[in-house]
Amino acid sequence: MRRKIAWFAPLPPEPTEIPEYTARLHQEIEREFDVSYFAEVDSGFLCVATDQRYRCRPGGVPHEIFRAIGECDVAFYEIGDDPKFHLHTLFLSRAKPGIIVLHNHRVHSLIEKIYKDRLGDREGYITLMQRCYGNIGAEAAAAIWAGKLPLHQVVDDFPLTEVATANALALIVHSEEDAAAIRRCTSVPVFRLPPPDSAEPREYVAELTRVTALVEPMRLRRAKLLLAARLGERLAHVPMSGPVAQQRHRACAEMITELLGNAAASTRLAG
Repeated sequence: MRRKIAWFAPLPPEPTEIPEYTARLHQEIEREFDVSYFAEVDSGFLCVATDQRYRCRPGGVPHEIFRAIGECDVAFYEIGDDPKFHLHTLFLSRAKPGIIVLHNHRVHSLIEKIYKDRLGDREGYITLMQRCYGNIGAEAAAAIWAGKLPLHQVVDDFPLTEVATANALALIVHSEEDAAAIRRCTSVPVFRLPPPDSAEPREYVAELTRVTALVEPMRLRRAKLLLAARLGERLAHVPMSGPVAQQRHRACAEMITELLGNAAASTRLAG
């Protein structure tokens, strides 16, 4: 059975390298998967096949798109360094986990442009740097914002990699340097695939297929844990008085136990 995937990336004729990457793989990806392509626009996302727009404010997430992603087995998110093409994608990837194709583990340039040029949120930027790197990060953020510290001088010290990797099911990178840097800051599975321009598209997509299959148990585990958490919240509000209520309580508790057991089994499969 063919897997369905959602692919979020800038597409031709946008003037960046990533559309060339996607175009090179286009035919082979569609030979292997049923693909829904989404391109980022100023107001949110555009579904290429249907021309449907999913609108949101900068830094927000269009919740209507969750249903479209939910119809797919997994979402792929391309993350580069230009907020024109990756602002909404970054925030969506954190809200709706998927496989992130990260073209450089140093995403500080993207983050700084988002907070300064698109959101105008100095305090949010400083708070983010403090959360990731403590007081020294906050001091660096204030200096960068004020133009007193060139970003290129400290991007290796404060790459903000964890902002892009948070909540991902898996990551795909194209260099050993990126793979090693990401593995130092996250337990998320990292797969190194050669750059598409140095590999045959068929071989590259075969690797994508392998990664997608390996990630499937992890995706199911997260879904089961989320459902168990929601059932737990509902269980807390079920009154215990009366035989009918007690029966519902037991049924709900048994379902939670089963979901948690299945989630553990999915973890063993993924490992």
